[in-house]
Amino acid sequence: MDSVCRVLLFVLCIGLVPAYSQSSPVPPAMLGLWSAGSVDAMGSVPGQECSALTTSDFQIRLSAIPDTNKLEGVWIRATTKVWMTTQNRNCRWFPDDSAYQPMLETTWYYVIDGLYDTTRGVMKVDGRYANCDGNGCNRSVTASAKKPFHTELTMTNGRLVGTSVTDDSSDDLELVRVSDEEDRAYGAKAASDKWLEILDAGDFGRFYDQATSASFRSIASRKDFIDRLSTQRDRAGTTMSRQTKAIYAQHAPFISKSPGEYVLFWSGVESAKSARGLEFMLLVNDGGTWKVTWLNYGS
Repeated sequence: MDSVCRVLLFVLCIGLVPAYSQSSPVPPAMLGLWSAGSVDAMGSVPGQECSALTTSDFQIRLSAIPDTNKLEGVWIRATTKVWMTTQNRNCRWFPDDSAYQPMLETTWYYVIDGLYDTTRGVMKVDGRYANCDGNGCNRSVTASAKKPFHTELTMTNGRLVGTSVTDDSSDDLELVRVSDEEDRAYGAKAASDKWLEILDAGDFGRFYDQATSASFRSIASRKDFIDRLSTQRDRAGTTMSRQTKAIYAQHAPFISKSPGEYVLFWSGVESAKSARGLEFMLLVNDGGTWKVTWLNYGS
């Protein structure tokens, strides 16, 4: 309970405490709110005629303790799973679930303390479990999730990098400022609007030629894509409206093992012939141009 209270008190008061003291050796560039998003998986769930999307997000909020080389903060790890269709209500996240749940959400909170090593230029961080929120907590809060952890944070090319103190760089967690995420997602939104306008007009061949990435075209031929979307349009009719939220991510492991720059647009849509459905469009920054690398159009 003490840990939970400390998390709540810190979140409420973080704006009241100066993030940086002139007498503190902690670099101000490390302070503030950081995030690392990932679109983990999209596809069929084994044993069910159901497809799901899984995303995860790590957030770190850091504040300097005045006149010291110490930090305090919160480490948040969130996972969201959502069924990619509203039509099949027999989908279950776990075999013993008694009812359909459209989403499974789990957010773990950890209190962290840090000590800045001025010699090495790294922040040594220790974290301990505080609490969990969401309908997935009763399944996900295991003994390992509650274990204290240690990591190191450093600045690399304007990003905050968390290491697991191993020699394998693939274990590193690279985070960007949340304000930077918002700016980058805004740039992708303009591209998304352009590509959706072509889709909604039914010009599927033009969309395939202009909007899609090389990885998209490697797994779907032009003819198959046009046939699939034409069938979808015949079934659902034209899109009448959509409500969209954007998720910025640096990782999409089912697309590429290497970090990149992605924005997932997740929409509730209403079509002329069908009830409300879901739509997912994943864009990748392809040499400065936002291209569609995965699409689930108005299911």
